[in-house]
Amino acid sequence: MTGTGRLKASGTIKLGLLKSELSIYVDVKSSMRIAICPLPGPLCQADIIVPTECSDNTGLPHCLEHLIFMGSNNYPVRGYLDKLANLCIAQGTNAWTDRDHTAYSAVTAGKEGLLRLLPVFLDHVLRPTLTEPQFQTEIYHVDGDGKQGGVVFCEMQGRESTEDDLSDNAVHGLLYPTSGYRFECGGLTPDIATLSNEQVRAYHARFYQASNCILLLHGAVTAQDVEDVLRAHEDLVPPLDPLV
Repeated sequence: MTGTGRLKASGTIKLGLLKSELSIYVDVKSSMRIAICPLPGPLCQADIIVPTECSDNTGLPHCLEHLIFMGSNNYPVRGYLDKLANLCIAQGTNAWTDRDHTAYSAVTAGKEGLLRLLPVFLDHVLRPTLTEPQFQTEIYHVDGDGKQGGVVFCEMQGRESTEDDLSDNAVHGLLYPTSGYRFECGGLTPDIATLSNEQVRAYHARFYQASNCILLLHGAVTAQDVEDVLRAHEDLVPPLDPLV
């Protein structure tokens, strides 16, 4: 494994079952880690993984995950990312939140589509707009009739009292009584109702540093391909402050 001008080789991991090797690089400009796993076949996948944590039941990482797709610095229009993904022969994009990380994923047919989608995807993850109207629509609001709403609020309202969620939260509370793992990463409705957009923006500033992220790529993508994308979008992952 050799580095490129901007990507410094960091190490390799043998993947026995896949008969392949995971090569890890560090972007010398932003300190973002990039892991590349060459695999045969037409499908290429990108996963942007951000270590996140919960300190309460407000569901901050889950709320932020939703808001990431509402628009970014260079692409402030809601839905642009998924429409571009479809043009790149992908079935949209995907994301999930767990108690210790949040991940964003896209799979395309061929590396050309993935490389076209990648800078837009990174811009949404690292530089979302996070406006107040977006927060009210996607996370929480009270309408003119006094009814509570918001996509995340209604999502959790529909599942927080189910047998699966009640059991899962009870088990985590017993197993991890002093750890962030005891909290519901999706949020509980009484706590979601206390959130503000300022808290979401502060959470993003704390955890969504390029130096705290890892970009995992599968398929025919090479380190040189990634460097070419980063060089063509110099403002995409600028040097950022260390994680606070």
